[in-house]
Amino acid sequence: SEMQEEPTRLILETLDDMVVVSEDRVKDAVQYLALENNLVTEGAGAIAVAAALDVDMSERGKCACILSGGSIAPEKLAQYILK
Repeated sequence: SEMQEEPTRLILETLDDMVVVSEDRVKDAVQYLALENNLVTEGAGAIAVAAALDVDMSERGKCACILSGGSIAPEKLAQYILK
């Protein structure tokens, strides 16, 4: 439908690149944020950081990441930190 086509068109016109990260890299980002920055995020909230850390700075340049969602079970957070 036309409503579905418009967002796709806008994304394709605006998007420069896309980074796909593994679950392990997301866990690494959660760990990094917790240990290095004292920030607690759930996996979905740390995906932008995982992507940024997965791309060499010379390739990505300066970037800002939006962190969201701190709804992570304490046991899961501990598992990510102690891995």
